[in-house]
Amino acid sequence: MNTSGTSGHHDPLGLFWYASWLGGHGFFVSLLLCLLLAPVAMMLIAPIFETRLLPLGKAQFDGFFPGAVYLAIGTAILLSIASNFAHEPHWYNSTWWHLVVQLGTLLGAVAMTFADRKIYPRRALLSPTKLWNNAMYAFYGYVVITTFVTQLIGGGWSFWMGVKEAIAWFFIALWAVLARRDIRMPKTDPAEFRRKSAAAHREDWKPLWSTIREIRSR
Repeated sequence: MNTSGTSGHHDPLGLFWYASWLGGHGFFVSLLLCLLLAPVAMMLIAPIFETRLLPLGKAQFDGFFPGAVYLAIGTAILLSIASNFAHEPHWYNSTWWHLVVQLGTLLGAVAMTFADRKIYPRRALLSPTKLWNNAMYAFYGYVVITTFVTQLIGGGWSFWMGVKEAIAWFFIALWAVLARRDIRMPKTDPAEFRRKSAAAHREDWKPLWSTIREIRSR
């Protein structure tokens, strides 16, 4: 439910309920919440649902780590800028606009998943970490686009707001550069890409409770 017009609601952006909890805070709280989504959630999903530790070093794609940290910083800055916006109904915080953006980013994530069929085995493509990773593209895309459009049109721009926006997009651009480098890696360094893709999303995953059951049955 979109609650942007509700009196006293903390989110003037009109974000849907599953994203609105990120807003209405200062920078550090929003940053912590964004980091919980990525990379922390992935670090928890891997041992619980895949019985493994998630690599964060040279075996991991840079777009995820440290890229996810850069994306979290940029998104948190955008959200903190919007935390003091007026609670007024506009088209850019309306339900129809948010549905359009969310549907667009969701279709983009689905398209990326289909494109990844050429890279990952089917079971790796459907691994919990891979599904969460692609879901985050749809989620972050929705939050960043709707937040920026709100600020661009209804933000009441000032010099310091412009400075904060520039810093936010600097960090988002850092993530984009790393993600693009990962996407191009099959052409630029095929051997390295095979090594990282095999470590990032494994084909032989199994949930922790299944592994425990197998150990007990021996």
